[in-house]
Amino acid sequence: MPSISRFNRRRAQSGQSLVEGVIASALIAIAVVAGLETLDAAVSGARLAASTAWSRCMARGELSAITASTWSDASYPAPAGVSANVVWTSSDSQLQKVSVTVIDNNAQRIITSAYPFQVYKSRALAGSNPISSTDTTAIVNSCAELEGQ
Repeated sequence: MPSISRFNRRRAQSGQSLVEGVIASALIAIAVVAGLETLDAAVSGARLAASTAWSRCMARGELSAITASTWSDASYPAPAGVSANVVWTSSDSQLQKVSVTVIDNNAQRIITSAYPFQVYKSRALAGSNPISSTDTTAIVNSCAELEGQ
C-alpha cells in the first residue's frame, strides 16, 4: 500500500514544477522590463537636463556679450546654434529688447525654457567694443563641457 500512495503523490505533483518555472520566468521578465523602462527614463531625463543646462549657458553667455557690446540696430553676432535678434526698439531708439534663441545641434529644434532669453539694452549704457569671433568662441568653449563636447 505505501508504494501506491507514493505513486499517486508523484502523479498528483506531475507538471507542478513546470508551472512554477513558467510563473517564475514571467515574474523575472516583468521585473527586467520594468528595470529597463526605468533606465530608459533616467537616461532620457539626463539628456534633457544636459541639453537644458547647455542652452541656458549659451543664452546667458550671449546675453552677457550683448549687454557689454556696442549698440546694433538689427541683430548681434552669435555662436552657431544661437540667434540674437532685436525684437523691439523704443520710439526714440534709446532702448531695445533683444531675444536670444538656442537651437539644439543634435535634434535641430529650438530649446524651450522656463523663462525667455531676453535682455533690454540701453544705448546710453552700451559698451565700446562689438561682439567678436573671440567672444563667441569663448561662449561655446565655456558651455561645451555641459553638453559633453
